[in-house]
Amino acid sequence: MHSVRGPRGGYLLATAPAEISLADVIRVVDGPLAKVRDLSLTGLEYPGAAAGLPDVWRAVRTSLRQVLEATTLADLAQSTLPQVVGERAEEYIADVRHYGM
Repeated sequence: MHSVRGPRGGYLLATAPAEISLADVIRVVDGPLAKVRDLSLTGLEYPGAAAGLPDVWRAVRTSLRQVLEATTLADLAQSTLPQVVGERAEEYIADVRHYGM
């Protein structure tokens, strides 16, 4: 961000919108994209039958990251979302129709 002082001032992006992903914005504002109980997913372990959960959280984080890193501010401004976003949105809509969520 660049700031400009004065009556016609304000803030400007220091980088082109096409180079700023939603993942970049979220990381700057909130930190890491996905946390489980505020723990790093590296070395996360659960006992017994829940031992597979860390891989589930890793898969969720990877899917989230793929969508957010593929989508830029320019994509949003131009209403042209990446293919991966459309695919995931279609999966969600199909799930809603099937499961009534």
